[in-house]
Amino acid sequence: MPVSSPVLNICMTKITAIQTPVTRNALANSNNLTQVIEKEKGTDWLLTPEGALSGYCAPPVINTCNNDNAIWTSQQEGIVLSLCQKYDMGLLLGTGWIEGDGVPYNQVRVYKTNYIGAYSKRLLPTTLQGGGEATAYIPGWAPMVFDVDDKHRAGVLICNDVWASPLVSPNGNPYYIIEYAKMGVNVLFVSVNCNVTDNWDELYYTWHENHLRMFAKSFGMKIVISGSSLDMAGKTEVPVQCPNGIIDSNGEWIQKLKDIGSDSCTIEV
Repeated sequence: MPVSSPVLNICMTKITAIQTPVTRNALANSNNLTQVIEKEKGTDWLLTPEGALSGYCAPPVINTCNNDNAIWTSQQEGIVLSLCQKYDMGLLLGTGWIEGDGVPYNQVRVYKTNYIGAYSKRLLPTTLQGGGEATAYIPGWAPMVFDVDDKHRAGVLICNDVWASPLVSPNGNPYYIIEYAKMGVNVLFVSVNCNVTDNWDELYYTWHENHLRMFAKSFGMKIVISGSSLDMAGKTEVPVQCPNGIIDSNGEWIQKLKDIGSDSCTIEV
């Protein structure tokens, strides 16, 4: 009698990128995130935009760590996390956060059932005059690496950490991605929030996209990008200044989200 071959049960890991509104109100953002999580249940890892919970450059920031929005951010984190636990979903949550040292950081906080750790944005946009995001947050100083499964090691960067926009990066690009490549990272999560209200610029869009695609190809990484569908003030829906979606290790888009409005995509790795 012929011998039947065993059926291989190959478990694939699902990773989701989103484009969704990010306001400067943690309660509104939390309500939106719970809807997103419900919609994307079944994925293994969900990446959210920069500031997805607190809002971009919304409290907690320097000198306003104890106002209502800062308190709401801390409270709403538990609500969002409990829903992810319900669906056994890994979450990369973009938010301002006060660490044990009592100062605010621009973070992506990583959870899978429980808290894994946080990446704090290192290359805060800073103008030559000393203004910019550096007036809101304290810069981070370390990479963050974790395993999404037994085949994929992930790293995290936040927006300007990737491309070091010249006008707000007076010391140039430190190329954190090389650091991650040396650590064996083959999936890079990039959380962004860089849309402008009245001055969409094709050159900046291309600058952002080309950095992402070139780094993916150069270092053989898949890159997952999630961003806001609103401007940085969190008020107006505008065309994105950086494309969101998922890029393969050859620098080609696996799925690219639309240029305006809410959207999402999921791949299996």
